[in-house]
Amino acid sequence: FTGLLTPPTELVSRFIDPPTELVSRFIDPPTELVSRFIDPPTELVSRFIDPPTELVSRFIDPPTELVSRFIDPPTELVSRFINPTADPPTELVSRFINPTADPPTELVSRFIDPPTELVSRFIDPPTELVSRFIDPPTELVSRFIDPPTELVSRFIDPPTELVSRFIDPPTELVSRFIDPPTELVSRFIDPPTELVSRFIDPPTELVSRFINPTADPPTELVSRFINPTADPPTELVSRFINPTADPPTELVSRFINPTADPPTELVSRFINPTADPPTELVSRFINPTADP
Repeated sequence: FTGLLTPPTELVSRFIDPPTELVSRFIDPPTELVSRFIDPPTELVSRFIDPPTELVSRFIDPPTELVSRFIDPPTELVSRFINPTADPPTELVSRFINPTADPPTELVSRFIDPPTELVSRFIDPPTELVSRFIDPPTELVSRFIDPPTELVSRFIDPPTELVSRFIDPPTELVSRFIDPPTELVSRFIDPPTELVSRFIDPPTELVSRFINPTADPPTELVSRFINPTADPPTELVSRFINPTADPPTELVSRFINPTADPPTELVSRFINPTADPPTELVSRFINPTADP
């Protein structure tokens, strides 16, 4: 049974086998979506502030919360995951200061559980990179001499020093950390275009790619979080295409329910969040055991 109101502001869908109910309500303007599932007891609340820069998603079972905020211009992303099996919860805070402007660009990522912090600063011109890891205690300081032809990297634990010299102009910087197994790959094509950071242990991966952050082409951020305490893992994938330009901006979030059977998946896409026509939200809940 499906009930549809006119104007389309409420959608009620009921499933006989298994007994499941989905209630979706849209507030005028369509900035809020509330979806409730009776079996299993799951609730999803998504709110979009005008302009739609905030997304709040809450899941009752398991108790999980995702909060994503986008400041205009979209330079800050805050994602919080309340993990029922981990204490304290996992939090990622990423801030981008003037990603398309000149001078400096800063990226700050913090992980509460496990306690890990990564701070990357790019001075105008991008000649300094500072990365700090709380657990394990590791610090990487990279400085580029003007003209940027020399790189000095120091590691606190274990005590290691790496000196790399580049041909002028500098076109590529590759840094790999074997212990702990962490890889940082940064490529600077004048102007700097790509930054890739991967964290293998703890089992959390952050991949950030900046394609011409000072130019018009798209900027992409991909973040994946594999929950070390939950089985199966929970994954968040966020992609930002042209966050400051007129073409669409896309946010894709997938949630695999670690306790429910079958898993629940949420896919949300935002097309032209600040333009007219209105924003599009696509949510799919996959139930492999139920008949279509």
